[in-house]
Amino acid sequence: MKYTLETTKQYDKWFRKLKDSLIRIKILARLRVYYTVKDKKIVVLLAGGDKSSQQNDIDKARLLLKQMEE
Repeated sequence: MKYTLETTKQYDKWFRKLKDSLIRIKILARLRVYYTVKDKKIVVLLAGGDKSSQQNDIDKARLLLKQMEE
């Protein structure tokens, strides 16, 4: 299933200011999904988990992002 990401000017301005291009979406109270925006169109889901694995999930997502950009 493919989706198109639509953003607002306010979101775009905020996103450009981020130092780290890795973003977290908090789903429910415990689940987290990490993603990045590529070419202003595509949302790539990199990793997910819950609070107990949060740091490992972040590390994994950053590694996947680095590999994807190579």
